Amino acid sequence: MPNVKKEFSRKLKSMREKDGYSTIELAKRSRLSRQHIRDLERGSKYATLKTLCKLANAFEVPIWQMVRFENKRCHAT
Repeated sequence: MPNVKKEFSRKLKSMREKDGYSTIELAKRSRLSRQHIRDLERGSKYATLKTLCKLANAFEVPIWQMVRFENKRCHAT
């Protein structure tokens, strides 16, 4: 069963690369620090709802797309 942090970190990096954003550009667009983006992509931090909203706005997608994973069964550890 996949880990939520790991799935989210993969999703975030995939979305960032697909849209052609650097971590610096995504940080500016989302109003988060570059270090925070890097920590999320490494899976060393959980994203709060506020962070998810900022990222969804930066990608111009609904917030649910930020947490929609290929494998629907996840667990938090």
